[in-house]
Amino acid sequence: MLTPKHKATKLGIAPRSQSYQRSAEIADDFTIDGSATFRGFISPKIIFPSHPLFVPGYYYASPLNVFSPSDISWDNFLANTIYVFAYPIPRRIICSKVAIHVGGASANANAMMRLAIYDANWVVPSSSDESPLGMPKTLLRQFVALDVSTSGVKVLDFSDHTLNLPADLYWLALNNTDADVDLVGGTASSGVFGYSDMPINASGFRVPYAYGEQGAFPNPFPWTLEKTAHKIGLRFGFWVTNVEGNYPVK
Repeated sequence: MLTPKHKATKLGIAPRSQSYQRSAEIADDFTIDGSATFRGFISPKIIFPSHPLFVPGYYYASPLNVFSPSDISWDNFLANTIYVFAYPIPRRIICSKVAIHVGGASANANAMMRLAIYDANWVVPSSSDESPLGMPKTLLRQFVALDVSTSGVKVLDFSDHTLNLPADLYWLALNNTDADVDLVGGTASSGVFGYSDMPINASGFRVPYAYGEQGAFPNPFPWTLEKTAHKIGLRFGFWVTNVEGNYPVK
């Protein structure tokens, strides 16, 4: 009679201990500059399950998102509000474009939206005013404004000033001037942000913050503002031009 371990081997599935060891070996292969993936908080290091690992020549939304044919256009995005979405990256990538899918345009011909990316804080905060570990902290880049008075996939090309992102946890952000804009996304996502009143997780949260003429995002992230969790996974992410050790896609 076959034991569970033998059955797994017979079916071509690695036993749990062997699979665990291999995950650690793969994670070691992707160690960047002597610094373990995700700051080495886990030992042995287990790489985030985001196959195909941000292959160049494609867009990637957050690996936490759950997409399906039933993706819908969400119509509850408030104006003058920063929404942040956890965006884990398992290896160093170079990005040249960012895109977001607008499902319903604003009736306001002057409606605009800005996108941005924050890094995650890995320094123990010295006060409650600072972001806790893993939460958004430093504004890495704020992109030029998007016209959201029409629907479709909106793309910002910054090929002349590419973004180099080492393996880590990041936070994508958006802020818009008009509450009528609908954004396309999944009805569920895996979460890294908790709720205060129930045992579930969320992919991110929102805070009230006015969309200003000089920009829509503060630096550092305004952690003290009231936070409301959300479970929405948007069609929102970067175009990967290159990864460490590869040549750019033509």
